Amino acid sequence: MFVVVAMDGNNQTLHTTFGMGVTNNVDSCTWFLMRLKEVLREGREVSFITNMDNVISSCIRQVFHDSYHGYCCKSVFMYPRTIIGGNKQLEHFFFAACRSYTMCLPTSVMRKWARLYFYNIRWNVMNIDIP
Repeated sequence: MFVVVAMDGNNQTLHTTFGMGVTNNVDSCTWFLMRLKEVLREGREVSFITNMDNVISSCIRQVFHDSYHGYCCKSVFMYPRTIIGGNKQLEHFFFAACRSYTMCLPTSVMRKWARLYFYNIRWNVMNIDIP
């Protein structure tokens, strides 16, 4: 299932679009994003924050080639967590870096997900858990 959500003025999720498709299938994902692009119309600035799925990432680049695409902090954190294991100090430091507006870690580490490098308005969104 594909779901698009937006954030309202109270930082609450607003379900805007959904569709059914085959998981990890380029054709299904591309079809859904093309329909979304038709609804949004040309000239509208759109940004995407997704999990670290390669199929979704490639489809976003193909359909919304001018839009910014970043990964949610929660998905990015899962990678070091599987290697290092549960560590509260690492988790605290990681999410503090995600909220950073200034450079506090090397560029190579922060480039994909930190607020510092998110070029469009993000409104403090780091992760969206869909109920």
